[in-house]
Amino acid sequence: MKDNVPDVFILLINWNGHEELKRCLNSLLKLNYNSTNIVIIDNGSEQDSIDAIRSWCHSSGFDLDKQGVYYPVSESVIKTLTILENGENLGFTGANGKGIEYALENRADYVLFLNYDTVVTPDFLTKMVEVGEKNPKNGLVSCKILEFNEVAVGDKDVIWSLGGYSLSFLGNPQNTSSGEYDSADFKGIVENDMISGCVMLIKKEVIESIGVQDDRFFFGLDDVEYSLRAARAGWKNSVVLDAYVYHSGSVSTEGRIALRTYYLFRNTFKVRSMYFSLLSNLVFYPGYIIRYMLIGGAGRRILGKPWYLKAMIMGILDFLRHRMGRCPHDF
Repeated sequence: MKDNVPDVFILLINWNGHEELKRCLNSLLKLNYNSTNIVIIDNGSEQDSIDAIRSWCHSSGFDLDKQGVYYPVSESVIKTLTILENGENLGFTGANGKGIEYALENRADYVLFLNYDTVVTPDFLTKMVEVGEKNPKNGLVSCKILEFNEVAVGDKDVIWSLGGYSLSFLGNPQNTSSGEYDSADFKGIVENDMISGCVMLIKKEVIESIGVQDDRFFFGLDDVEYSLRAARAGWKNSVVLDAYVYHSGSVSTEGRIALRTYYLFRNTFKVRSMYFSLLSNLVFYPGYIIRYMLIGGAGRRILGKPWYLKAMIMGILDFLRHRMGRCPHDF
């Protein structure tokens, strides 16, 4: 790429995930993209987690200035590193909103949502920005996302997502090609209205035209809603299959399956109500309830896991009550 490349601000949301975050940061230091800024948005972590991140900054050659911004002591592809402490859990949407506000105040050309439990490859960002720059209407860009864990079968990589979502036979968004082995067929650039928030590069003009993420979602399907909103506004959403990162999985919600289930049900119904036709939803809602609640939920209740069904029911009830934002229930 040319020397005068667009400024990219990478947003990493932390919630007591400093070990995975440090691994991600170490991989970002190896980028071949030379106009990168990192913004770590902490969602109310324990002090030990924040201290661990600051310790990494110092040991990795960054000095803190009087304005609270870290700068590299020697030449680095990372221009600045900033830690924004929320003091509480604002969810993905609230934390991303804080990060976007900071990035635009500092003249970002692009904002990149990146899960902190990823390990990036050196050229993934270069390839994504190149696609964004090819066409003024290329608004959101993602890449191939592979599973981080070692694969037992040969040297094949397993796909976590091809950078976006596809609709299942029931009509709910699912990670594209999840669980399949990577192959030479998954190459080139493809368009997809629904882009994964695990790796989502957003052009500044998109944010200026459609705003930030909908804070009513808090967590889960917020990326689906945002990318559909961008597509409906006329932006082209693309996935660069020649670029890739590795992803560990949902580390931030590990062990809190009921909470994830609640957000999944509530927010799925919300997205459907916003972007799909009444006729389509009349088909979707009964099938979804029968498959996941009456069969899946009841089955788990029999197996001694009643909280699954409770989370599903509360998610749907809160959707009907227009009760959005942070989950108010204790599972």
